[in-house]
Amino acid sequence: MKNVLWILVFFSLHSFGQRSVHSLNGQWDIEESIKSDAVPRKFNHKVSVPGLVNQSQPSFANVDKFTTIDVIRHPIVGIKDNPSLDTIKVGIVAQNRNFFWYRRSFELKENKEVVVLKINKAQFGTQVWINGKKAGEHFGCFTAGYLDITRFVKQPGKNEIIIRIGAHPKALPEWVPFGTDLEKRKWTPGIYDDVSVIACNNPYIETLQIAPDINASQIKVQTKVINYKEAGKFSLDYKVKEWKSGKEVVTGTKSFEMVKNESVTVTHVISVPAQHLWSPDDPFLYELSASTGGDDFASRFGMREFHYDTKTKLAYLNNKIIFLRGSNICLHRFFEDSLCRDNPWNEKWVRRLLLDIPKEMNWNSFRFCIGPAPDKWFEIADEAGLLIQNEFFLWTQKDYWRVEELENQLSEWMRDHWNHPSVVIWDMQNETKWDKLEEIINKHRPMDLSNRQWENGWSKPAGENDPSEDHNYLSYTDTGGAKISPWRMPAYTHRNASRSNNSFNPTVHASVLNEYAWLWLHRDGKPTILSDDFYNAVVPDYSNQERMDLYGYLIAGETEYFRAFRNYAAVHFFTFLTADFSTAFTSDLFQDVQNLKLNPVYLKYMKEAFKPLGVYLHFWMGEIKVNSAPAGRFPVIVINDEYRKLKGEIEIRIEKPDGSMISSRQVPFEVSDLMAETFLIDCDYPTKPGEYVVKAIAHPDNYEPGTTTSIRKLKMLP
Repeated sequence: MKNVLWILVFFSLHSFGQRSVHSLNGQWDIEESIKSDAVPRKFNHKVSVPGLVNQSQPSFANVDKFTTIDVIRHPIVGIKDNPSLDTIKVGIVAQNRNFFWYRRSFELKENKEVVVLKINKAQFGTQVWINGKKAGEHFGCFTAGYLDITRFVKQPGKNEIIIRIGAHPKALPEWVPFGTDLEKRKWTPGIYDDVSVIACNNPYIETLQIAPDINASQIKVQTKVINYKEAGKFSLDYKVKEWKSGKEVVTGTKSFEMVKNESVTVTHVISVPAQHLWSPDDPFLYELSASTGGDDFASRFGMREFHYDTKTKLAYLNNKIIFLRGSNICLHRFFEDSLCRDNPWNEKWVRRLLLDIPKEMNWNSFRFCIGPAPDKWFEIADEAGLLIQNEFFLWTQKDYWRVEELENQLSEWMRDHWNHPSVVIWDMQNETKWDKLEEIINKHRPMDLSNRQWENGWSKPAGENDPSEDHNYLSYTDTGGAKISPWRMPAYTHRNASRSNNSFNPTVHASVLNEYAWLWLHRDGKPTILSDDFYNAVVPDYSNQERMDLYGYLIAGETEYFRAFRNYAAVHFFTFLTADFSTAFTSDLFQDVQNLKLNPVYLKYMKEAFKPLGVYLHFWMGEIKVNSAPAGRFPVIVINDEYRKLKGEIEIRIEKPDGSMISSRQVPFEVSDLMAETFLIDCDYPTKPGEYVVKAIAHPDNYEPGTTTSIRKLKMLP
């Protein structure tokens, strides 16, 4: 079989276990300096790895005080009328340091031919010393750095490691992209992902990529192997098993030759008999182990395929239409939050964030927005069945960046994530118009054997079936002179949730709605910088609690609206998690982020709005004079995201605020799988002035999640 021997009963498989991985997570010593070569003589502070420097004990003053040029020149909060700013390229440092130095020791108990240090993610830039000798550096702030430290370590023996990171982005050469975000106020340094030492013998497995092909029930495996010893014949032995049960699925081997110091990429195809597909409802995982006899490498994977299609403007998972429902996570903004602490590295906290709450909210998808998450987050997303739009940390571009460095980091970013089934699309950037990105995307596209599509923000889609991104922020104040109030919202009335001009490129590609609802409130219910004008214009006398109820009501209404007309393949509310502080532009859905308790008002509204059986009551002109219209006609769109027909009854119910019923009318409904249908229901308006609530309630037959409710406010005028 083209030099590949596959056998189910395999008697010559190499021993799986040649690689040893020594975790360096835990407490490190840490100290600061101004000069880049001033290794501290004493270390008087401690810090956790992974984590951030602002959690050091004792603490460092002004640890994350840095203002980027993007914020300096921001039209709302920027520093104005200062000619000296014209000479600033990166930003302003407001701390008396440039570097932090991490130190700890580790012990190697046996002699190995190859020893590699892996720093999963650290910012801003890393340089490494082993036993007092400089071992290498890595500029990337959101990708893993691998350093060969073989010649620097004692084997067996105790070793000292020192890692120097930049205390702020300006510690990097200005040509290095470090992440851009116009709304971040703090840039907190730290080794914010795992650190480990890999020890093995030759040949060394540098990378391994697994690409599922569900149509052929097989995987393509590409393994990059490096040989640092004498030339010879070698073999790669493989074992595929079910991840949870450990049941062996298939084994095999492939032979090849290598000379000394040669790097070889071995590519071949492995059949996966009786494949079990990965999906949000059934996130089934496999594990593949590869061995050279001197080294072994294991990675999980899922049998799944995902793509957008321009002809239908829809998303497909495993050759079936799927509608993505979810939100955004802005982790690097959350790093600014006073309640961030060590939560992003607390597995229990992250599992509730990515597994428990999304299930409760009826979400199957997230955009990891302008900033990478630790590797553990992607592992949990794989197990949770989440569909992740993985966004590179780029918002605007700088002429002084080296494109070669940007491309190098992009390649590393893909390498770090390409085996995760949860990562279904590469997202190049946020809200950036840069023609160069189309070329960069298509240069990197072939690196991914799974051929994931790319989303290119506010630039033109780079591929025939790549989706287009939209940030559809409805204007509540542009009403053509009509009065606005909590009951009367003309923004929805004469539209059908079509793409907005915030996507900037006229296109027929499938559209992904990643942001909507310019109505943010702080966690205490006060308006943010961006929403203050709206609340002052519409409800100037509302209390914090009343504003939160209005916010929940409106974002649920927008969610129903954008889902109902099927103009978007994905609907991602902005945002689920971010930072909350006095000058924040946006906020999130939490009442208590430390314990991950959602605001109960938002939970009540949003949980209904994202149900697979969705209901949209198209009724927003809710100020009506008594007796002006004895019977109302209520259009209701029923949305079915399920893979089966749903039927039952739709009820229009008009109530007083205390829940007592005024009038009700029910009609039968039937909606085929993945369809949406409109039903017109007549129901009598109240005959007395006052405030009321109109509910459209779907009562499905034989449907375990039960009813779905859409709520509108109604005010009857004298």
